[in-house]
Amino acid sequence: MGRDSKDLTTLLRVLAGRIEDGQLAHRWGDLAAQDPWELERNLLGYLAKHAIPLRDEEIALLPEGRIKPDGIQIRRLTRWRPSDPVPKYRFTPLDPDDSPAERHLLGRAPDRPTLRRIRKALRSPANEAAIAQETVVYVAECTPDSDISRLHGFLDVSRHGEQTQVVAEGEELPPYHADALAVGRLIWTRGRD
Repeated sequence: MGRDSKDLTTLLRVLAGRIEDGQLAHRWGDLAAQDPWELERNLLGYLAKHAIPLRDEEIALLPEGRIKPDGIQIRRLTRWRPSDPVPKYRFTPLDPDDSPAERHLLGRAPDRPTLRRIRKALRSPANEAAIAQETVVYVAECTPDSDISRLHGFLDVSRHGEQTQVVAEGEELPPYHADALAVGRLIWTRGRD
């Protein structure tokens, strides 16, 4: 995975719960299609239009932020201030339910040998800054050598109004993902757990 893909993966993760679920799913789709230019162009427009505050280290994850840190696209972004509210969510475990999203996800999981397990949780807003509504979140855990963005594209359930997050075993995660992973109920495993 090149630097742009790795940085954009990190950025999309930290934006989970800070931007609309549909926007996040579309940007994961761009990355899965190996189109970081399209991802960045659409994401920059969305972030500027909705005044989503970004920290300097998050802006530095954008290729444009590295190449043209004083460029017009970067200047249009809202800078995070310590007084900005941080969205918080709570996750609760959910049992399997044979929903269309779950059938899609579990039907595809065996086809990816690097996929290890899938957990399921209900995400609920926990403060007024949380813009994302209550929904089901599936956390798919894979081996460290997996192509995270391709797995996101392969396992996406956003058309069902639910969310897939792909993480590698043992990696350091943002709180959103770490909480969903820790709380989520195991609904599928490759059989070695």
